[in-house]
Amino acid sequence: MIDKIVIKGSESELNNVKMLLRTLKETDNSLSIGSLRFGSLGDESLLSFNVDKAHYEFLIEKIAQLGVKLLLPEEKISKTISKLKSKIELKPTKESTTKNLKNDNPSSSLDRSIQNGDYEAVIQMSKDFRHGIDIIHKAKENIDKTIGYAIDNAYRKAINNKFEINDSFAKLIKIASDNKLKLLHKNELLKEAGLLLVELCSAYKEYINLLVQICNNNSIPNLVNIKAAIKLSEFIKDGSEDQEANIEYLVRYLNIKWLLIAFDVANPELSFEEKESFNFLIKKVKEIKEKKS
Repeated sequence: MIDKIVIKGSESELNNVKMLLRTLKETDNSLSIGSLRFGSLGDESLLSFNVDKAHYEFLIEKIAQLGVKLLLPEEKISKTISKLKSKIELKPTKESTTKNLKNDNPSSSLDRSIQNGDYEAVIQMSKDFRHGIDIIHKAKENIDKTIGYAIDNAYRKAINNKFEINDSFAKLIKIASDNKLKLLHKNELLKEAGLLLVELCSAYKEYINLLVQICNNNSIPNLVNIKAAIKLSEFIKDGSEDQEANIEYLVRYLNIKWLLIAFDVANPELSFEEKESFNFLIKKVKEIKEKKS
């Protein structure tokens, strides 16, 4: 079944509706919208289109939030708008009142989230049509910058104070393995978070266990797994007094099978020296395991 929606407004208002429809179609493959038809009524423009019945009320609600005028106030349209009004007019709880106060100025809230590296909040704002098209576009344009701030903040916090490393490790590993960012194709930023994490853990040799965790993590970019393994190889070749204990730890906890899979994927991005270093680590761990068996 197909329903028709007709909207009246200025050229800029109808452009906002077009951008809204485009964004909704990008985020919901099941949404079916017919060809957009334009006309005029007096000094104002008209926009009409067909939509599948399943998304009719949903679209009416989203378009109404833009403040444009919907024509043909059929029973279905009136019912949907009444639902929207009742949502707005519901008496707020203490929690929602606090939330609304925080969201009084979406632009300021977005700026704070960007500077704080709160990329999850920025991504959410990029999809929230209650804030208006301008805020949505600004949020979308600043997602990469916000992720960059999040990575930099976590790295700097621990590189200057090793007692913060566990907290920074958790934040960077979360970014490097974040499924939401994978869906947005932020692969280079995932990789950047992971490589900085390897660099951070390598700065403190007593945290060899964290490098092992990076090696064994199958949710982060494969290049990061291998870069962590290469750092471990350097650690066991340096002849330090902890060398024997480090090797024993690697033999016990390092997932060689997974690393070999990751190596096949990351291989084109590695230098000859890095490949040699990785192979040294694998060979060393295998030899000791064979002696123990």
